[in-house]
Amino acid sequence: MYGTHAWFPETQNDWSAGMVRDRPRNAIPPNGVYDIADYLVHQPGALIGRGGTSYYASGAAMTGATYAQAVYYFQQLNSVVAIGDNGHFFTSSGGSWTDKGAGTTVSTVDTPKLRVGGGKNLLIFANSDGTTSPATINSAGTVAALGGSPPAGKYAVVYKSRLALGGNSANPNRVFFSPSPDI
Repeated sequence: MYGTHAWFPETQNDWSAGMVRDRPRNAIPPNGVYDIADYLVHQPGALIGRGGTSYYASGAAMTGATYAQAVYYFQQLNSVVAIGDNGHFFTSSGGSWTDKGAGTTVSTVDTPKLRVGGGKNLLIFANSDGTTSPATINSAGTVAALGGSPPAGKYAVVYKSRLALGGNSANPNRVFFSPSPDI
């Protein structure tokens, strides 16, 4: 308490009125807020900050590729990893790109997924055709097909200690889970 007034924290859990800026601040409805431009309020009780964007300029082109299908900063490799439209893996930690995808090529529509654990740090790329198994790049920069005999899938997600693949061309509505802990 300071002087004749007190500060009582209020937990606001419903921002369903969204951002209201066409009224004075003292006339904002109970479920509204004056300035919430960088937050998402679509779930009651959750105030979620919007993801930002980054710009990466390497100054060099990816050899044989016109554009990047997917880009990810792989912290364990301390490098930016990209998949070119020619299906090759490229890494860049300085000012130039290194083509890593001579033996394994990928065409992806999904974002890469990071799997840390089981003694391995893998960045996993699902293939967009639904008939080819996922490809990986590890923390040493080695590109390979995902080990074992995984099913194909257009979409991937890491759930707890498992990799889930969906969008298989033979079974498009089925989700396949990997064994745990080694995917």
